[in-house]
Amino acid sequence: MASSQELFDRVQHLNNYTPQISFATVKPYPNFDANEDANSLDKAIQAKGVDEHIIISMLANRTNMQRQQIADAYKQAYGKDLSQSLNNVLSGKLKDVTLGLLQTPSLFDTHALKNTMKGLGTDEESLVEILSTCTNQEKKAITDIYQTEFKCTVADDIASDCSGELQKLSLALAKTLRSEQQTLDYKKIDEDAKVLYNGGAKRKDAADVDKFIAILAGRSNRHLQRVFEKYTTLCSKEFVQSLEQDTKGEVCRAYVGLVKAIQNTPAFFAERLHQAIEGKKDNNLLRILVSRSEKDLLAIRTQYKKKYGVSLYSAIAEKTKGDFKNVLLALCGQDDL
Repeated sequence: MASSQELFDRVQHLNNYTPQISFATVKPYPNFDANEDANSLDKAIQAKGVDEHIIISMLANRTNMQRQQIADAYKQAYGKDLSQSLNNVLSGKLKDVTLGLLQTPSLFDTHALKNTMKGLGTDEESLVEILSTCTNQEKKAITDIYQTEFKCTVADDIASDCSGELQKLSLALAKTLRSEQQTLDYKKIDEDAKVLYNGGAKRKDAADVDKFIAILAGRSNRHLQRVFEKYTTLCSKEFVQSLEQDTKGEVCRAYVGLVKAIQNTPAFFAERLHQAIEGKKDNNLLRILVSRSEKDLLAIRTQYKKKYGVSLYSAIAEKTKGDFKNVLLALCGQDDL
């Protein structure tokens, strides 16, 4: 059964849903009928051996809002929770993707964030990825749901799992609302670039680190893109190069990922997907495709082809298999020949 928090989140999602279809690969299905889809899914679930093809083709080709309506129609028609019914008959990675598709985006991101801090060690790159690429509204929803779902705050888990500069950066990303100011202040751009140079790569004490992180976590992306350009004129190398030279290990990876996400979000996700595909990190591959399919996956596909010379579709087709491959390809949309 869906939790009360999940039901509340579903209602809020339906009320606030604004699809970003310009660069989406999953778009509103035409002539949509939630009752008809619920009936088709029940037949697929009840079929001998389960009809995975119907489940994949339906859920991967409906928007999240449409999936929530299907789940409601299924509950009303059959008195059962659709996620639980699918959980009972599916297995492996196909089950993981399917159940993820049926969660609202906020709930999906909340569990994804929790997973970065589960078990031994922290997946700092995925932690920073999630926190740095969500909007202020999305971040607020995640932090609210996190406390309800896991009986602790995001900050509690970060403080427990991370230490040192990585902890400071992650806490700042979790707590700070990024500026949404679109008007550029060139005096402030110059000041911030100098802070990153004088108290950033050359930072010597905690106060410099705090200033460094405050800029990266709190300024608007548009502002920071200009700051990074100004930084290059100050020291004749790109900010990412300085970070790679002056920081190490998990801290370096976190900073570099954050800066790349700010500079060009689709290109950043193209790189993250390539790392997931080549490194067989199926959870990261799953998470990114589900979370970006209604946002900017088309733009990510373009960047992937540009950067790696092959299409994202063909890379997934080559490196994955079975029903997991089929559902990922459905979310990807099509090949970029």
